[in-house]
Amino acid sequence: MNACILVRTIKASTKQAPAFVFESCPPENLKVPLLSLKGSTAETETIDLNPEVFGVPVRRDVIHQVAVWHLANRRKGTANSKTRGDVRGTTKKAFRQKGTGKARRGDMRSPMLIGGGVAHGPKPRDWSYSMNKKVRRLAMRSVLSGKLLEGRLWIFEDFELEHAKTQLLFQRLEELGIRNALFVDGEEFHDSPEFFQASKNIPWMQLVSGLRANVVEILRRENVVLSRRALQHLEKRLLVH
Repeated sequence: MNACILVRTIKASTKQAPAFVFESCPPENLKVPLLSLKGSTAETETIDLNPEVFGVPVRRDVIHQVAVWHLANRRKGTANSKTRGDVRGTTKKAFRQKGTGKARRGDMRSPMLIGGGVAHGPKPRDWSYSMNKKVRRLAMRSVLSGKLLEGRLWIFEDFELEHAKTQLLFQRLEELGIRNALFVDGEEFHDSPEFFQASKNIPWMQLVSGLRANVVEILRRENVVLSRRALQHLEKRLLVH
């Protein structure tokens, strides 16, 4: 009776999701400034983003599905416990079945005893599974569109620096208000050794190539910074049908 009363008192949430979750990004949001690490904060040049990549509706369900897939594929699956057949110990019955007043049990390898085997413990297994490429591309487009709508997507001409100085790079990023960011440069590798050297000692910076950029890495960082080379690669990669 009490269970029925509890079930009837539960009400569905009336809070609606934001409108941009179901709608495409406004065209005016697709025009973003093109920044430079060497220039000033007052940038005049702009760049138009592809609406099919950065202007799609944000599918949070697909983003969650692909993020779980990424994390599952990263699991090593090496946990291993010893069963009663793997631990050391005699297999002789400890004492007779009846007449001792003790619990009935067999050898010293029993899971009920200290030093015995583990019953139903973990064994090595493969946690990975497959995911449709179209779903993975949709999740990437959704998460990039979400970063753009939040104002956390930055486009740079390149990541070239005159000197590999951490202080100069840190001051420039502070001027722009960029912190806790994922920097994406190039397709397979980056051609900015000075930037790579200067960014090593900044803990909230992560530099990856275009092929290494994925949904989990983007979600872990507050901002996403793309170079022009990375932008061209991502648009080409995510527009394949």
